[in-house]
Amino acid sequence: MEPLVLRKRLFLLSLAVGLVAIALLAAWVAMRHAEAVHHRGGRPRGNEWHVGYDPPVKRYVPPTAEEMRSYQEIARGIVSAYSNGQMSVLRELSERFLESACHLRYGDSSKAISPVSRAWSSEHRTDKPLEEFATPDAFEHAMRMRLALTVIYGNFLIASKMVDNALFELDVYTLLQLQEYESKFRREGKADFIAAAGRLEAEWIQQIESEKGFTRTYMRRLKRLSRHFMERGVTEEEMRDSIRGCVYSLQKRCGYTPKWLDEEFSVIEEKK
Repeated sequence: MEPLVLRKRLFLLSLAVGLVAIALLAAWVAMRHAEAVHHRGGRPRGNEWHVGYDPPVKRYVPPTAEEMRSYQEIARGIVSAYSNGQMSVLRELSERFLESACHLRYGDSSKAISPVSRAWSSEHRTDKPLEEFATPDAFEHAMRMRLALTVIYGNFLIASKMVDNALFELDVYTLLQLQEYESKFRREGKADFIAAAGRLEAEWIQQIESEKGFTRTYMRRLKRLSRHFMERGVTEEEMRDSIRGCVYSLQKRCGYTPKWLDEEFSVIEEKK
């Protein structure tokens, strides 16, 4: 086997092991927290433990079946507005959804957002052919709707305090799709389309670089959990490499390295 191929496979294997370990850690933290709450005579709270802090215990009350239906109805309305290209309706419904459903925890969060997550996944399937657009404006409108749907999905995951790898997938597959469209337009020699794709790529890179960037938020949450790993024998270097591995797909598939990577994730614990 070629050395480069072997190194790549070993890296991917180690990354996979690291992510599995993170998932196991989250379960362990939840279990320990549940035990502590039980000894205090209370009930476990929601999945706030995912972000690695311990605010005052607040009892989580799951939604009723009727409440869940209402959340999913709004989510289906978001998907409908997206399909119909209604940006103003999309924004109005997303605000309603975020305000009403951001308190959900455990599988309730995933269930409520499921119509949106399915729509997003359908639009970003790697086997889905790139669409044809009559004009640059038609392309730009369709992609801006898609970016808006992505932001709605990601903001809900953040508000729900979930450590979900969908967060960095949103960044990767959105940028990758825009790059693929730009490459298509270059092959076809469509200058106006190329310019539109370039504008959208630049805007999405700004989203990746922002304080509320999805990959950045995901990695920060893992970093806040890292102390639990190191208490159990994982070295700082191993933890750092696992967390930094979250940008691997962004680097390899999109050729983009976030500017904040080395500044913010060069070490796990601050040295004093």
